[in-house]
Amino acid sequence: KNLKNSERPALIFVHGFNVKYNEAVLRAASIAYDLKYQGPIILFTWPSGSKDGFFEEKLLNKTYNNNLANAHQSIEIFKNFLLKLQENGIEINLMVHSMGHQLVLPALVKINQINPNKILINHLILNAPDFDVVEFKNLTKNLKQISQNTTLYCSYNDKAMLASKTFNNNERLGACTFSENF
Repeated sequence: KNLKNSERPALIFVHGFNVKYNEAVLRAASIAYDLKYQGPIILFTWPSGSKDGFFEEKLLNKTYNNNLANAHQSIEIFKNFLLKLQENGIEINLMVHSMGHQLVLPALVKINQINPNKILINHLILNAPDFDVVEFKNLTKNLKQISQNTTLYCSYNDKAMLASKTFNNNERLGACTFSENF
């Protein structure tokens, strides 16, 4: 009810790799505070993070694989969540970080395939996307059709992107790899 009554779009934040629930809540609150966002803030959280304990946190490859699998398993849930918001006439700004792109971008493509050329997102903000550049280039047409505006934040010196590039054996979008299609 409060979302429908808001005069401003909701800001949905989707966290990235290795973020536990409490940390995700704090990040969403920090974003709202730092941006002085006047509309409702929604945290979409998915099962990421290593298990508790020093030993599990040191098994980075295992943690990355588990997080990636969980992100992919969350695509349909996120897609249905966005469709429900759309069905209720909720305006959306969407901010995504890191591995969160693994569930958000495929979900947006699926929604665009259901409702081609229908704008769902006012502003899509991609922060350090841990996403394959070649795969992203294949999605750009769908993203342009579903989002009114898109902003990409990246860094040439992002150590997490370097690690992801090594792990995935491909270029990562968050490392500022140029895409002439976007």
